[in-house]
Amino acid sequence: AADPFDPAYRFDDLDEFDVIDALNSLVQKSLLNSDRQHGRALFSMLESIRLFAAEQLQLSGIALDAYSRFCSHYAAQCRHHLHDWMTPHQRDAVEWFELEFNNLRSAYRSALGLGRLDDATTIAVRAVVVAALSFSIEPVDWCAELLRIEETVGLDELHLLYAGASHGSFLGSDLDEAVVLG
Repeated sequence: AADPFDPAYRFDDLDEFDVIDALNSLVQKSLLNSDRQHGRALFSMLESIRLFAAEQLQLSGIALDAYSRFCSHYAAQCRHHLHDWMTPHQRDAVEWFELEFNNLRSAYRSALGLGRLDDATTIAVRAVVVAALSFSIEPVDWCAELLRIEETVGLDELHLLYAGASHGSFLGSDLDEAVVLG
């Protein structure tokens, strides 16, 4: 079998059945935990295993590519699911954002750390819309954080960052900052 830690390994060549087989193998080895919520399979791992895997990813030389793909994937998924927000599939969009919130947080932080401000912005401004329903201000804080970065001035979605950050006034965030940002 191919070794995913081999720098020549091509993740692009995997199909959905390869991914399912790999996930199943990791669950059987107790490296991943599997849970079902809202008809979806969710996978998690112990923090010690996650840290070891992250270290191995760094050592393999493919970490930058893997984290970049992770950020791009979640930015694209946010766009897709927020589009569903404006359709009869709104409930599916809310469920997806709730189920994936920890991954969205991680993707946002990774994008910010990699300087992928477009991806970070896409995730933040779309998460604000759904998070407002659950009265979560964390994505509002993401928008405000991005606005403090000088390079965001040239972003296409700058106006959405301002709108997202100003939602803080509705959710009980710092009203003075919301007025300045809004």
